[in-house]
Amino acid sequence: MVENEAFKMYFKTLEKSIEAKIDLNELDEAIELYEKAKSFLTKMGITQKKCKQEYATIYANLSIVYMNKFYDSDDLAQRGHYYDLALKLMRKGERIFRQIEDTYNLAVLLIHKADLELMVDGNVTKWIKKSNRLIKIIKDDRSRRGQEIYARLLTSIVSRYCSSSCLNDCGISHKTAKRYLIEINEINSRLHPQNTNLKREIVKLDCMLDLTLATSIVEYRSLIKRLERLMLEYKQQVEMDYNEGLYERYTADIQNCLGMLYYRIGVYYKSIKNHKKAIDFYSKAEDCYYDTMNFIAKTGGPGALEILNIYKNIASVRLNKYDCDNNAESIETITNELTAVAERFEKIIPRDILIAEIYESLGRFNYILNEYDKSLSYFERAEQIIESYEDDNEKAESIYWLCKDYSLTLVAVGEYELAVEYLNIARDLLIDFGYEEESEEVLEIDRRIEKSKRP
Repeated sequence: MVENEAFKMYFKTLEKSIEAKIDLNELDEAIELYEKAKSFLTKMGITQKKCKQEYATIYANLSIVYMNKFYDSDDLAQRGHYYDLALKLMRKGERIFRQIEDTYNLAVLLIHKADLELMVDGNVTKWIKKSNRLIKIIKDDRSRRGQEIYARLLTSIVSRYCSSSCLNDCGISHKTAKRYLIEINEINSRLHPQNTNLKREIVKLDCMLDLTLATSIVEYRSLIKRLERLMLEYKQQVEMDYNEGLYERYTADIQNCLGMLYYRIGVYYKSIKNHKKAIDFYSKAEDCYYDTMNFIAKTGGPGALEILNIYKNIASVRLNKYDCDNNAESIETITNELTAVAERFEKIIPRDILIAEIYESLGRFNYILNEYDKSLSYFERAEQIIESYEDDNEKAESIYWLCKDYSLTLVAVGEYELAVEYLNIARDLLIDFGYEEESEEVLEIDRRIEKSKRP
């Protein structure tokens, strides 16, 4: 009995040591620590059969180590190796946690596993479906830690729903996402009644949810006021309890939302031919997006996907500004930025839909600059990535914009039939997603088809 308690303490110490190394991002040291411990345990005859809980926890922690190495590596071969190791260890831990009916640690491990797979396949719909199944595993755990992980999972689902393509409902409705938000608020109010930051996070998520449905300039302006008020509250808090980078961490995603709202207001003014006001709001949007990137860099934030998404948004702003002022210089500048970004991040996430969207933007920009060979090359690369992407719903919007923009270059080089073919794909997508035959979006495609036919 004494010996058993001693080994349990040994495992506990090992677990805490690995967790500490993960927190410090000392990943190689964590692996070395585990390997030494494994050799020691083998010599002592301490098997997995005797200490299931302890071994499962170590497997789970070590899988996180390899998952982090996967995130950090730029080497494709190494990334594949780390991914395989992380997945192998996760499966080992998962099997044991199921055997001993440890639902809490099983849920935590499966959350990490779903996140890892999402990083590889980019399938948001599949991730949300898995997460909804995980909810059922952990929801009835009424312990404090069980309810906290449940609230964390709901928060991730709502956040990913808000960030998904506008043509992808991710398998849940806006109403369901709102209900999740109410549950999160109830749990946080019960477990952390004095935590004002958690309350603000709910307000932020609520604004992001409302943004997914907002369509009028009145709604856009209302959301801007709510978000600006939230930023002011964060600023006042940080001034009372100063912590380097805290304000930036709190407000990076708020700045991104403000960028989206200013962009949409710019689109509105462009639609009524008020180009001066449109350019003013596009400039505000661009400032917000660059602020977001600076905030992420200052706080050592998540990185690749977030940066790519911001650059995609900046590309949309520049394209719309160009429609208003025909300033090719701004297009040349963003083209150089996007080229460097694509080359950098394609090594890390070569098949992600955002890489395809960056290439699609480069195709459109090079068309504007009359660099048709480059334009075709970028559109082809975008198409290859999109075709290999798993989530059909998430990639639908990318296919739509690719087909519309690709057709411009195809017409410019005399490929009229192929241009019409791509435009018909874009038209079919609109119809599939509920647009009426007489809607302005479909009629615009029809006009483009007529103009794109061989002269």
